[in-house]
Amino acid sequence: MRPLHKQDLASTGAQTFPLALDKVAQGMGLPGKPSGMSGSKAPALWASGHQQEVLDYCVGDCQATAAIAGAAEDRGGIEWIARSGSRKKMSLSAGWLVAEEAMTLPLPDTSWMDAPLTRELFMDWIRG
Repeated sequence: MRPLHKQDLASTGAQTFPLALDKVAQGMGLPGKPSGMSGSKAPALWASGHQQEVLDYCVGDCQATAAIAGAAEDRGGIEWIARSGSRKKMSLSAGWLVAEEAMTLPLPDTSWMDAPLTRELFMDWIRG
């Protein structure tokens, strides 16, 4: 298995758009995020002295990502719950792409999106 990066889970070939980690976990039948917690709450929790809660949340994200990647590898595909509530699936018959390979893919058609992310904005978090 090749090295995995967070953005690998969001790169769906022709259908490229961000996938919520929790929606992928649900689609794969795996445990998702704890109820009532989200990454948007982390800065305020950290500032108010709840560092362990934030660290536990981050560990949970890492564990969920690893579980999703392993399940997708075993099943030859990834499944998620779309915003519409429908189940979606994508084959990984060619395997995972590492970030450098994903960056060379043609840009997808985002004309159907109200406010699409550019590839640069989507990947900006990794550049530091």
